[in-house]
Amino acid sequence: MKKLLALAALIGPSLLAAEPLRVVTSIPDHAALVRAIGGGEVETESIIKGNRDVHAVELLPSFMVKVGRADLYVKVGMDLDLWAQSIIDGSRNGKLIVVDASAGVEKLEVPTFKVDASYGDLHIYGNPHYWLDPGTIRAQGEAIFAGLVRVRPASAATFRANLDAYVQKVDAALKGWQARLAPFAGTQVISFHTSWPYFAQRFGIQVVDFMEPKPGVSPTPTHIAALTERLKGGQVKAILMESYFDDRVPQMLSRTTGVPLVKVPVLVGAAPGVDDQLALFEAITTSLATALGGGH
Repeated sequence: MKKLLALAALIGPSLLAAEPLRVVTSIPDHAALVRAIGGGEVETESIIKGNRDVHAVELLPSFMVKVGRADLYVKVGMDLDLWAQSIIDGSRNGKLIVVDASAGVEKLEVPTFKVDASYGDLHIYGNPHYWLDPGTIRAQGEAIFAGLVRVRPASAATFRANLDAYVQKVDAALKGWQARLAPFAGTQVISFHTSWPYFAQRFGIQVVDFMEPKPGVSPTPTHIAALTERLKGGQVKAILMESYFDDRVPQMLSRTTGVPLVKVPVLVGAAPGVDDQLALFEAITTSLATALGGGH
């Protein structure tokens, strides 16, 4: 009996160490990054699935159950996924470590004035769509890496090697994406939502107007009329649209003015084959280059 107990004592810790870390993320892009860093030592899932609007999430009891069993939660931060805090609180998970993936990102469009409801869905900490810049993946990954190491410090070297390898892949691919869009530097586009400042800065595209008159506010007839005239002017070369929005108005504007509509995924999982950041940016840059006349 003593031998069995001694054997169990030896086996128990090793089995415990082999258990995967449970990670829940707000968006699938961070789940993909967790998998890239954690490898076989993590199990991860995202609250947002595929082609969904990050701004509006229906809170389900199942979310609290998932987070209640998790070791780590990864938030987008910058007040984009405020709903995540309700899930975290509802999970009653006292051991949960929460990571803000935006922590090390250089923020854009930070308001220099007091924000209130009259400005629409404007975020006080800046524009939160930083994951649409492949150049921020290192910063996002470092935040996630730090959280994983807090849970499992013994695997720090493995997690570091995995993060560095993934960033190297992204950086290598980034050169190709930049080359693809380089012929269109300075090109003017209109987007549906204010999702693109980080992407635009990285790739030299100018977003000059939006379908939404204010962030989160649906297009009005007056605003649509103004956009129609602007698009007819010939300076704007594309309508760049997030795939989860209703495209009836953009389709109408494209037909009326002849300006191509480029409807693209903005989250991992939002289109077939878009399983990680590499595939996401490949899809976005290919679609945009094709619409602007490149396609290479």
